[in-house]
Amino acid sequence: MLRSLSFKLMAAMAALMLTVAAIILAASYTYLARQQQSNFEQEVDRNLELINSSLLEPLFAYDFQQLEAIAESLVNTALIDQLEITDHRGKAMADAQVSDQAAPGNQHRRDAVEVIRDGDVIGRYNVVFSSEQMAQVLSNQVSLGVIMVVALLVAALFTLALLVRRIVLKPLNLITDNLSHIAEGGGDLTRRLPTDSGDEIAHLSHSYNRVIDQIAAIIRGVVEVTNTFDEHVQQMNQASNDSSHSTDEQLKQLEQASTAINQLSASAEEVARSSGETAERTRDTHDASSRGVSVVQSSQGNIQRLTQQIEQTADKITLLKDSSQNIGKVIEVIRAIAEQTNLLALNAAIEAARAGDQGRGFAVVADEVRTLAQRTQSSTEEIEQIVLQLQTHADEAHDAMEQNTHWAQQTVESGKEVQQVLESVQAHISTINDMNHQVATAAEEQSSVASEVNRFIESVFALSGKVSDNARSMRASSDELLQENNELQRRMHNFKV
Repeated sequence: MLRSLSFKLMAAMAALMLTVAAIILAASYTYLARQQQSNFEQEVDRNLELINSSLLEPLFAYDFQQLEAIAESLVNTALIDQLEITDHRGKAMADAQVSDQAAPGNQHRRDAVEVIRDGDVIGRYNVVFSSEQMAQVLSNQVSLGVIMVVALLVAALFTLALLVRRIVLKPLNLITDNLSHIAEGGGDLTRRLPTDSGDEIAHLSHSYNRVIDQIAAIIRGVVEVTNTFDEHVQQMNQASNDSSHSTDEQLKQLEQASTAINQLSASAEEVARSSGETAERTRDTHDASSRGVSVVQSSQGNIQRLTQQIEQTADKITLLKDSSQNIGKVIEVIRAIAEQTNLLALNAAIEAARAGDQGRGFAVVADEVRTLAQRTQSSTEEIEQIVLQLQTHADEAHDAMEQNTHWAQQTVESGKEVQQVLESVQAHISTINDMNHQVATAAEEQSSVASEVNRFIESVFALSGKVSDNARSMRASSDELLQENNELQRRMHNFKV
């Protein structure tokens, strides 16, 4: 803004001075042009008189050389570009001109100027005057005037710029700097501008000082309010933090309580279900134990009958053992008979051999008898082996039957013990069944109470959640408010009051 004002002042003064300078230059140019024109005309008149006086005698005497010399000398001056001389009859007598003539605009021609002697025209001449020297002088004077005016204009503008900077811009810059520093968020509000100049700038400085006084008073009040406000906001923030922590802790405890209640309810339901299943299983077990008692009783009867059959089988095996021993005795008799028969057949064969041809038939019969005796002896040995094996197996079967009889008797005793245990189990199962029924009833009641408590806890949990949300919202608002208040305090502390 200050640069714009300085530029505007300098531009206005420059325009004004340029206008004045242009007017002065225009007036000076007009004056100089008129003066130069008057001087040019006077020079022309003097040159015409000089030409007339110079040509009077040579024209009268028709001295061509003299005329040519005069013409050349006159043309060599800066004022004359061309000179043509004729006699009174128009006959050319001399002609001279410069090689580099002036521009047509700077040439001034005088034709048929008469040369008079004693009242008679003795000749004429045409002369071309050049105003180029006059124009050059005028241009030099104008250029000098322009340089002087520009120098004066620059000096005046520089002087004006210094005065404007010292008288106007310096106080305005001081005001602007203070206001800019305040606008940027800081500033020394104890600084005051001088008001002793007595001009409009002093009046502006006085008004600025009054405004700064008012701003300083407002900022002091705002600082006091923000300090008090900061204490209240911190207290509110602390309260909201405590409330938020308490509600969060309460929510955690309620959540844990709800979880525990749900687990308790689930456990109660599981206990009720397990109790029902246990009751069913105990009933099934009772029935199974009853059936087991019946089966044990039936097994005892079967085992007793089996024991009797085993004893009978053992007796029969004993008889079989005795019979096999008798068979052995018979085999011993048969073996002795076979040996005796074999011996007799051998003797008969010997006797038949002694008899010769008469005893051949008898020898054949003796061989057959001996063969049968040998086969009988071999079969007897095989039967003996079989009987021996039968006796061995009979002994083993007899021992096994005696062992089975012993185990069967122990099994009968164990069956009696099992029957007693099953009867005791039936009694305990009946007691357990009654207790399971009571546990199932209590578990159902506990599950109902737990469900009701869980509903109350869920309601309290929902309310606590709303309270926690409100506490968080209030804490967020207080935090944001505290940040804004801190920012305001920071900005206020930038001002020195």
